[in-house]
Amino acid sequence: MLETLRDRNRNFFLQAFIYLMLGGVIVAMAIMFGPGSFGRTSRLTSPDHAAKVNGEIITASEFGSAVENTIAQYRNFGLPVDDARIAGIRRQAIDQLINLELVAQAAARHGVRVPDDELAKEIKDQLVPLWEDHYRDEFPSFRDFYKRYVSSQGLTMGGFEEQMRKRLVYQRMLDALRTNVKVSPEEVERAYREENDKINLEFVRVSPIAFRKGIEPSAEQIQKKLETDMDAVKTWYEENKFRYERPKRVRARHILIKPEGDDDAAREAARKKAEELLARVKAGEDFAKLATEYSMDPGSKDKGGDLNWFGPGVMAKPFEEAAFALGPGEVSDVVETRFGYHIIKVEEVQEATKKSLDEVKEEVAKNLLIDEIAREKAREKAEEILAEARAGKTLEEIAPPPPTEEGKTPAPIPAGQVVASKTGLVPVKDGYIQGIGRNAELAKAALALTPEKPLIDKPFEVSGSYYVVRLIERQKPDMKAFAEQKDKIAERLKRKKEADIERAWLDSLRDAAEVQINESVVHPKV
Repeated sequence: MLETLRDRNRNFFLQAFIYLMLGGVIVAMAIMFGPGSFGRTSRLTSPDHAAKVNGEIITASEFGSAVENTIAQYRNFGLPVDDARIAGIRRQAIDQLINLELVAQAAARHGVRVPDDELAKEIKDQLVPLWEDHYRDEFPSFRDFYKRYVSSQGLTMGGFEEQMRKRLVYQRMLDALRTNVKVSPEEVERAYREENDKINLEFVRVSPIAFRKGIEPSAEQIQKKLETDMDAVKTWYEENKFRYERPKRVRARHILIKPEGDDDAAREAARKKAEELLARVKAGEDFAKLATEYSMDPGSKDKGGDLNWFGPGVMAKPFEEAAFALGPGEVSDVVETRFGYHIIKVEEVQEATKKSLDEVKEEVAKNLLIDEIAREKAREKAEEILAEARAGKTLEEIAPPPPTEEGKTPAPIPAGQVVASKTGLVPVKDGYIQGIGRNAELAKAALALTPEKPLIDKPFEVSGSYYVVRLIERQKPDMKAFAEQKDKIAERLKRKKEADIERAWLDSLRDAAEVQINESVVHPKV
């Protein structure tokens, strides 16, 4: 399965989403343009739906395909796919599908459509060259490959073309939105000045982390916190509830048998082989040895079919449902997914757990008290450092950085260690200073510093830490270079405006629509 999840042909819809939502270029995949198939709008029926948009259904199979392809893409790049990332992928996939449907409906209201001949040309232009260069030996006939690819995505030929048509309509609507986007010369010059008005600051960051050790609130303090500030305890718990929730997870092995062709006979032969192996497992043969010998998943076969731990939303839905229905040591019947036929053995099960507020309220109150005390100690330390700087010491003298051997890169500063650092020459834009963070009041004060008055007159809090800041250098914009750069700046600002308008338009469509998300499909609870 792991190899199959990486199959390049399975990445098409992820790449299409990137093309549509981020303004990129479709990485063309080899599919067939079948003559006479345009104009159909049927989709494969699904036993359930992922969402309804003004009554129009987004099928569970469309949603599942988008999620699985995105997971496969992450794995292609060697990125970890944990439960938190999968939850984000699922949210993104349903949002993108909803946006496609909303735009398709808006286009219909405005009479915007893509005729069959334009759709045919688009598919040909994108896909025929790639088919000819890379897939002709495997699929001599365009139509044979088209059928194979479309069926692997859980769509009919007409359903696939409907997806393509929606994407082209989406792009056409965006193009119309972008027509009137303009950037004034004043905006371009202001952007150039902001990006090239740079400062180099010396700063000391005082983090409460450095003061947490040794703080131990008493039972009386914790009880008082619960009595006087229970709202803060409840708020923290609600915002961090995920820390106390763990979905069900299983550790399983599998044997995958893949059909050696795309016809019924090949699928039947693969199923028969899987059933024979299942009989041998039930007769007492070692599952891991059979997986090593017969499984067609090179990603797990050398480990006896071991897939390690996984939670909801990682595997194909039929595989997940079968695995989660088993107890430790139990073996499934033959399970069919779009990747082939599986036999699954569950080794271990971790049941879902959830702790209530009542179970953890003392722990939460204690942590809040520790945070409050540590934050006050950090603020007091920052005030001490500022007083020494006012007395004439440099920040490096007050909080010297650790020594570094010549020619070697300085070691990362441990979290919470109080040492002087420098930003280097950086622009200050939208209240953000690279190396420090975002604080509009601090940014304004930093830009007001001069060689005569280089020290900011109070510590500023940024992202929970306190900063003492001193000016080292100021570099004003070189307006002579502006003429050479203004066209590139104008184009970049135009693209940003277009993206902002697109987001605002999609938000307005969403606000005006009746959107129903089927949480049992999109965010299943085990």
